[in-house]
Amino acid sequence: MIIYVLAIALLCLIGGKPYLRGFNSNYLTKVSTDAVRGVFILLIFAAHFIKYVDPFTAPLDILYRRVWVAMGQAVVTCFLFYSGYGIALNIKQRGEEYVRNMPHKRILSTLLTFDCVVLILLLVQLIRGKTYTLKGFVFSLIAWESAGNDNWYIFVILGLWSITWLVMHKKELNAMTVARVTVGAVAFILFLRCAGKGAYWYNTILCYPMGMWFFLYKDKIESFMSKSGNYWVTAILTGLAYIVAHKFWNPSSGIVYMITMLLFTLCVIFLTMKFNIRNPILIYCGRHLSGLYFLHRIPFIILGDYLPYKSGPGIYLYFALSLMAVFALELLFSKGMAFLKTGSFCENQARAKCLCKDRLHNAGGA
Repeated sequence: MIIYVLAIALLCLIGGKPYLRGFNSNYLTKVSTDAVRGVFILLIFAAHFIKYVDPFTAPLDILYRRVWVAMGQAVVTCFLFYSGYGIALNIKQRGEEYVRNMPHKRILSTLLTFDCVVLILLLVQLIRGKTYTLKGFVFSLIAWESAGNDNWYIFVILGLWSITWLVMHKKELNAMTVARVTVGAVAFILFLRCAGKGAYWYNTILCYPMGMWFFLYKDKIESFMSKSGNYWVTAILTGLAYIVAHKFWNPSSGIVYMITMLLFTLCVIFLTMKFNIRNPILIYCGRHLSGLYFLHRIPFIILGDYLPYKSGPGIYLYFALSLMAVFALELLFSKGMAFLKTGSFCENQARAKCLCKDRLHNAGGA
């Protein structure tokens, strides 16, 4: 599996452009953030896949497991940061109209897309012989409980969008309103903690308001970081702070873990200021992030029932087939969702005549 991680790193280099003496002014554009999201969704595939196979015994696979443990929840931090940044950008550009439309165009649209996947997954699980109570069925539709999928992130991002909508309704985007979103995010953390949810539900939440704060002071940050000396000192100190915090983090709880996640996110942002990832495969993965994220466990589950490869070299075939299946499944699903929403099989946002917008992007950012 470590070869898979190295392949992702190679994709980052292919087509990438370094800015050793300059500054990548496009590091927060849609294309650039899609590429970064593409990196992390591919890493998530591997991180979740290892839960469906026997413990690794091969040296290279054991090395990957160490990488996976070291990453922890960091694989979703940029999703939250970019979402917070993207929401702030849209509010600034489109004003009250955007905020007013958030409940149905962003929150409800994403939830309905998620529910379509849940229904598919529930059908798969029923065919496999699993049963669900009415309470479990209803709670799985609002992402409070899992039907075998990654419901926690959807519940969290929908909650954060809802907090943003409540705070920003008929308000201007400024330090005061972003501070209120931050307070709301902290209250959301306390709610999830008191509800007995695992720490992974809430220990990355603060990355979302950090994205909004970053947007608010983006010009000042870029003015400061555009000077080579300032950039390298800040980036190195941030990296060292991350390394130190990582040594003291506790994935099960703790403020130190949250700080570590914030520092990791900043490390990625600072890295993209100097290196522009432009690989088309990664950009594609980022553009289809939500569909891939929603659907990727289904091939793991189905193929796991029929393939006898849970250990040894056969797990690589199991993983490769699952990867191909999830991309094919996402393609069919996106076409189906486009048809349900518009009455035509249109899936490409970039086409000028396309009347639909692919709301599968919502859970990953703006």
